[in-house]
Amino acid sequence: MSASEMLNYNGTDPCAEPWTKGEGHEALTRFYYDAIKRKCLAFNYFGTKGNQNNFLTKESCEETCPVWVNPCAVGQPILTADQRPFHCHQGAPCSSGYYCHLGFDESTTVCCQSQGDPCNLIVKEGYGTQSMNRWFYNHQTRQCQPFTYRGLGGNENNFLLREHCEVTCPVWVNACPKGDAYLLPTGRPQHCNPAIEDSCPQTHWCHPGPDETTTMCCPGRADPCMSAMSEGEGPLQLT
Repeated sequence: MSASEMLNYNGTDPCAEPWTKGEGHEALTRFYYDAIKRKCLAFNYFGTKGNQNNFLTKESCEETCPVWVNPCAVGQPILTADQRPFHCHQGAPCSSGYYCHLGFDESTTVCCQSQGDPCNLIVKEGYGTQSMNRWFYNHQTRQCQPFTYRGLGGNENNFLLREHCEVTCPVWVNACPKGDAYLLPTGRPQHCNPAIEDSCPQTHWCHPGPDETTTMCCPGRADPCMSAMSEGEGPLQLT
């Protein structure tokens, strides 16, 4: 019987009652629910004058009261009507302002408070006993890199697959000889056509790379006839 069912049955929530040893001369092993720790703990019951926060077995206590681990780095996860975490997945997304924390199993895959754009967050290995292979976005290198997640206390810059990271965050190589490429609102470089002069802003010129990914608008537009020749960098030899 859940806590909500027991509450409806007799008007009192056993999980909300303070534990008491009672009175008497017995020393009976019982279990009570600690609402702060969210754990069922053993205690010695003296035999009389106890309350409903008194379970014969740990299993009975855990079935009745909301025993769970909070994996969120900030605040509490979204809870259901029976005060247990809402377990999220592709078919059951989190509400606005929350993200689905991908834990080791269903028990820690819950909706945690969002901390902002995942691509701008510093990677957090978290804490715990798990060693899970994950990917994070390195804002400085603009690349997705692997890391080991411990299972608890992470943030949104935590992806199951490299592909998920690269779809979410602006992964690109800066082909410009000086400065950064002209960026679109998405945080990705503006690609251009070297044959079209106005395919870049007036302050930028179109760098002709070997493919579209490195053909981008670079800062410092000048008369190409007055610029010194540069072989650039990289393993390719383009003619």
